[in-house]
Amino acid sequence: MNKLDRARDRCSGWGISYPFHTFDKIYPFTTENITGYIDKFDLEGKSLLTVGSSCDQAINASLKGCKDITILDICPYTEDYYHLKTSALEELDYDEFFRFLCHRGYYSILFDNFNALNKKSFQQIKESLQSKSKESYDLWNTILSEYRGSRVRQRMFMLDEDSLYAIKGYNPYLQSKSSYLQARESMKDTKVQIIEGDITKINIPGTYDNIWLSNLPAYLSKTQIKKLFERLKPHLNDNGMMLFSYLYGITENTKYQPEWAEIYNLKKLRKALGDELDLISFTGVQGVKDFNKSDQDSALIYQKTK
Repeated sequence: MNKLDRARDRCSGWGISYPFHTFDKIYPFTTENITGYIDKFDLEGKSLLTVGSSCDQAINASLKGCKDITILDICPYTEDYYHLKTSALEELDYDEFFRFLCHRGYYSILFDNFNALNKKSFQQIKESLQSKSKESYDLWNTILSEYRGSRVRQRMFMLDEDSLYAIKGYNPYLQSKSSYLQARESMKDTKVQIIEGDITKINIPGTYDNIWLSNLPAYLSKTQIKKLFERLKPHLNDNGMMLFSYLYGITENTKYQPEWAEIYNLKKLRKALGDELDLISFTGVQGVKDFNKSDQDSALIYQKTK
């Protein structure tokens, strides 16, 4: 079954011929506080390998001067969403962008946005989308012709979408109209390659100045975590930095709980990987939502020395 038929199958609501898989769904926006860690990285004129089907990591990196970005994600619709989202960035104004792409709790936590993926905004961006990718254009044009946009958002996208305020806080490019317009311009000069695949298995092309894995290691066992770490180190340039894992709601002094993913067990992790990983902490997603800087997330950072 091709991607379009799979999308139709999902949106129809039957889901008989194509079974549900979490990684087939698109993240509409990042669920991590990119603002908290992005300035720890030297991105100006550098290259980046990143995961993240929301594509927010790529747009924020471009805003900070990154000119060569590779997005590697297991979700089969990442490239299609990248073209849709960047077309919206190019053609819609600041408020129209949110009205088109937000869905859960948009402006009010009590209501969903029934204008999500609305036809009026799609008409505004369709020429840009078609120029980027005919395949992506055909997919979105067909799906949005056959189904209400809000239904597509419910069926093809992850539903753990934060409030508009939080989304703006997590993303430097969305924090103001001026940063939004700046990102629009920076993306025009940024080379972006998108690869579909499992980063633990797929052939990774080349080396990079920076690598961002988001919270991907939270889905892995301790053995898999170690294999991935050793696998990626040769793909990092000298003095390059890797965000090996984003960690929600913990700092150095947080006591590990047995039900947590193994990546959160910092003591055992460092024993397995050596003392090569530093932990940086910053206002977490809950802290952004609650206006409380004491609620912190952390990131495991590795820097490669010559």
